[in-house]
This record gives sequence, C-alpha cells and structure tokens, in this order.
Amino acid sequence: FIQNGIEIPIFMSVEGAKQLLAKKVGMELSLFKKKKILGTITSLNKNSGINYLIEASRIVIEKYKDVVFIVFGEGEYKDKIQELIIKNGLEKNFYLIGYVDHAKEYMKAFDIFVLPNIKHGLPYSIMEAGIANLPVISTSIGGVSDIVEDMKSGILVQIKKPKELAYAIFFTLEHIKEAKQYGKNLRDKVISKFTIQNMLNNLYNIYSK
Repeated sequence: FIQNGIEIPIFMSVEGAKQLLAKKVGMELSLFKKKKILGTITSLNKNSGINYLIEASRIVIEKYKDVVFIVFGEGEYKDKIQELIIKNGLEKNFYLIGYVDHAKEYMKAFDIFVLPNIKHGLPYSIMEAGIANLPVISTSIGGVSDIVEDMKSGILVQIKKPKELAYAIFFTLEHIKEAKQYGKNLRDKVISKFTIQNMLNNLYNIYSK
C-alpha cells in the first residue's frame, strides 16, 4: 500500500501570517496577537462539520473570551454558516475568510488546527498542519487515524459531537507542553511517511524488487 504524498509547503513566518490575517478579519494587529487562533481550511459543504465547530466555539468562548476561530474556504453552505455565526452572536470570535490562494501558507498564524468534518478521505490539510508543527484536533473518520494518533500526535473526536470538540479544545489550550509535543510528533510522522519523496521511494522499492 502506497501512501499519498504531499509536497512540503513553504509557510509564511508567524509574524507575517498574523499581520495578513489580522487585516482579513479587520482587527488591530496588537489585539490579534493576544488571541488564541484556532484555524481550519475546508470546503463549506454539508460534510464540513463547521456547524458543530460553531456549537463548540460557543462553549469554548464562555470560558476563554480571547479565542478566535478562523475558517478558510468556500462552498454552498457559506451563507448558512454565516447566519449561524450571527444567530449565536459570534461575529467577534468566528470568521469566514472565504477562498484564499495558497491558504496553507497562513498556517503558522494558528495556535491549533481543527478539522470537524463529518466525512473525508485522507485530508492533506492535516498533513500540512503537521508540517507546520501545529497541534491538531480532528474527527476520527476516513484516513485521519492513519495520520493522527489520538493523544499522541493530536486529538481525535467523534463526528457531530460539539461538546467533545469543545473539551478537546480546552485540553489543548490548557496543556501547552503536551500540545507542543503533539505538533512535533505529527510533524515527524508526516515527514517520515507522507511526503512525495517518501512515496516515490516506496514506489521505487516496490518496482525495483
């Protein structure tokens, strides 16, 4: 079995990415830098699970007012999701950025990468988050568990469980040392198993036997 491979992305610096993101959400940079940024890159369709992330964000923000959720991506559910954000009074904490070219380059601005999808295959964005050294919280479906080992290189939650998602976020915010280690472990795993170079090496080994 040959794993899919990804090219190692080139990320903006933390400082550069935060500056541009602060502009995109219309926030003063000095204020933006004080926030904990939870980000994701996804298509806004019926499988994105962003509605569950909105529910989870309500629980998180009750306890941590300085948390901001940022979603890169477009899709047919964008208007519905925006309505949900307004209905829940989350306009100052939950931002839909829309489609941005090379969105992954902004990843270093995130403190945590969250992927609440209710359906996905082998998500490249999780591998990219790993290379960016980010702690990852994701639903445990599709090929995610091939990449993320629960409580070792990230946190896996069940689909459609906003409370579980919120508690995973609490854990990651409150256990900084563990979160850093999860990011490092994920980076090591992605680089050793999921890069294009690794995939080509595996192919070469198979065909040269």
